[in-house]
Formats: sequence, C-alpha cells, structure tokens
Amino acid sequence: LDAKKTKTVFLRYNFQYTDLSHIFPGLEFLVPTADQRVRLSTVSGSWVHDTRDSVLDAHKGIYESVELGITPTAFGSSVNFGRFVGQISHYRNIGHGIIWANNLRIGLEQPFAGSRVPISEAFFTGGGSTLRGFPLNGAGPQQYSTVCGNPSDPTTCGPITVPTGGNQLVLVNTEFRIPVDFVKKGLGVVPF
Repeated sequence: LDAKKTKTVFLRYNFQYTDLSHIFPGLEFLVPTADQRVRLSTVSGSWVHDTRDSVLDAHKGIYESVELGITPTAFGSSVNFGRFVGQISHYRNIGHGIIWANNLRIGLEQPFAGSRVPISEAFFTGGGSTLRGFPLNGAGPQQYSTVCGNPSDPTTCGPITVPTGGNQLVLVNTEFRIPVDFVKKGLGVVPF
C-alpha cells in the first residue's frame, strides 16, 4: 500500500474439512461429537504494517496486524461465526545490544444464527510461541478427566488435564534479549 512496502492488505478465502474418524478409545469425550466432522469456508481480510529491521530477529521497529474473517453456512460451512485477531509487536534497542521486545494480541470469536465456534478454531495459549513458562496450550481453560490405558484395570487409570480453548484471547508478552557474547558469539539471555 505504500512506497516503502511496509503496509500490506491480504484478502483470503480458505476451505477446510476436518474428519476425526480414529479417536483413541476412551478419549472421544475430548472432542465434542459435533466437532469431529466440520467444514469451514472462511472469507477474511488482513491489514499488516511492518517496519521491523529483521523478520526473524528484530532489533527495532513495529509489527501490527488486524484480521477480520467470517465463516458462514452460506459459503458451505457447517457453522456460523466471525473472528477478529489483532496484534502489535514493538522492538527497541535500549543500549548495550539489549533489545526490549513487547507483544499484545487480542482475539474475539462470535457465533451467530444460533451456531457455535468449533474447538478447532478456539484460541489456545501456552508454550514458546505464545506464553513462555507454560506448557503447550496449558495457560487457558482446562478440563480435568481420568483416562485409562485399560478401562477394565483401574491401576492403568490416571488424571489428565486437557486444554479446552476459548472464544476470547488477550495475551501480553514483554522480554529483554540480553547478549552474552563474552561466552560465545550469538548467545544471549532472555528474561520474560
């Protein structure tokens, strides 16, 4: 959209069909029956503003994106819902090669026409790419259940937690990327 190529608009159509036909016996409860076969036909638009100096290892600049999508049964979906996801990341060198990186993500999903949002489209957080310090998908809502390797033998049963996801997302991250080149070139410490 601009001469510096920092602003971009994407228009997208995506069709996805999910068919979970071989769920491990005893774990069927993890995926609602209605979500085991889902068609999603989504039209979306995105706006991106990117002034980072590097896509993989930014030291300065801003990355902003906004995406709005609609998944209606009129386009062949088995559900009706809308989705908004926005994010902003800011990178700044605060001296001595220390980079202060910040990120804010907001997501909202809303079913309409008496429909629902399938679990495959729910928001999940936790893990190295969303919220460090938590196990993968372990920071959001959880369902506690008992699972048995052999249902007829209670000694093979144990408790587990299963992430259930949600229709809203607010995620704030901040970290300091501190180089420790005196040990090895390219090595650093990252408190978050």
